[in-house]
Amino acid sequence: MAKFDLSLNLGEQGGALVGSLDYATALFDEATVRRYAGYFERLLHALVADDRAPLAEVALIDGAEREHLLTRLSGTALAVPRGPTVQALIQARATAQPEAIAVQVGERHLSYIDLERRANALAHHLLTQGVRPDDRVAVFAQRSLDTVVGLLAVLKAGAAYVPIDPAHTPDN
Repeated sequence: MAKFDLSLNLGEQGGALVGSLDYATALFDEATVRRYAGYFERLLHALVADDRAPLAEVALIDGAEREHLLTRLSGTALAVPRGPTVQALIQARATAQPEAIAVQVGERHLSYIDLERRANALAHHLLTQGVRPDDRVAVFAQRSLDTVVGLLAVLKAGAAYVPIDPAHTPDN
C-alpha cells in the first residue's frame, strides 16, 4: 500500500540516476503511471539537452500520444448540431412576448425585453472596451440578474464567458 497517492524517489547510484515511483492502485492504473513516468523521462532528457530551456516549452507527450489525444479522443468526428443560438432565441422571445418573465432571482425579475435591452447595452460596452469575437471574458458566477445579463452580453459580443466562483478568487 502506498503511503502517498503518488511518490517519486530518486537517487544517484554508480553515477546514474535511479528511482522508483510508488502509487495508490485505488487511484492510478499501471498504464497511467507508466505514462506519467514517460513524461518525467522526457522532461529529464530535455533538461539534459538544454538546461536553460523554459519548462513550459518541453514537449511531454510524443507524436503518437499527441495524435491519439487530438484525433481519437477529441470527438472531432461528431457532427456539431446547428440551430439557433441562445442569443437568437432570447431575442425572438423578446419580440414575441416582450413582457414575459425571462429570469427571476428571489423577488426580482427581468422581462425578455428588459433582459434584451440590458444585454445589448452591455455587449456594446464590451465591444467598445476591446472585446472581440472568440475572446474570453471572466464573469463572476453568482445568482443574480446581473450575472444572466452579463453572460448574455458576452455571447452577444461574440466572445465566450469564463464563469468565476467569487468564493475562489485570489483574495480568498
